[in-house]
Amino acid sequence: MVLRIADFYDLDKTKLIAVSSSTLNQKAKRPLRTGFVLDKALRDLKYDPLTFEESLTRLR
Repeated sequence: MVLRIADFYDLDKTKLIAVSSSTLNQKAKRPLRTGFVLDKALRDLKYDPLTFEESLTRLR
């Protein structure tokens, strides 16, 4: 996500340092990949989410 933001705003990605979540010493275990299942919101609420880039454009 950070790399996509850097690309969007044309930022210098050489200043970013990747870290492993295992080095963060968090008390609670975290899954490697997370996400949301939007099926019910899409179907029942007619939710029409923006893409990540569309959201960044609105923020700009």
